[in-house]
Amino acid sequence: MQATYTEPCMMHAALAIAALSRNHYLPNEPKATKYPVQSVGGYAIQQYNLAIHKLNNRLDTSPQSRELAILGSIVFIVIESLEGDIGRLQMHLQSALAIFHENSDVGRLDLESCVTGTTFQTPVKSTPNLNYLVDALSHINRQVSAFTSFN
Repeated sequence: MQATYTEPCMMHAALAIAALSRNHYLPNEPKATKYPVQSVGGYAIQQYNLAIHKLNNRLDTSPQSRELAILGSIVFIVIESLEGDIGRLQMHLQSALAIFHENSDVGRLDLESCVTGTTFQTPVKSTPNLNYLVDALSHINRQVSAFTSFN
């Protein structure tokens, strides 16, 4: 949540999530506004695209940039889950895993084994934020694995 105040890409992603969540949980709720209304889906896609664009412009080779890219992938996973697009959700998950393992001291794990629920080891030279992100990726991995095994 703090990143929404400091990173424009996270603010736009949060707006997309808010719109999709409201539409998902309150689909018949009237939307009283005096402004021209576009569809909730259209607004969410617009904000999602802005989030991706701002994230891409923000990335560099710094460790903070790597953390932001992984956080962005996790937030985009939430958006894709609200959209119901499991294929794109898995793409963002694999992208986050690839970013994590790209410069990791633990070496590159086979992404196929990661998608089946492997628990990740944090690199020796990790930051507290990276540890939290790795934990989140592990949980998402297990949830996606459990969900896709039912289909």
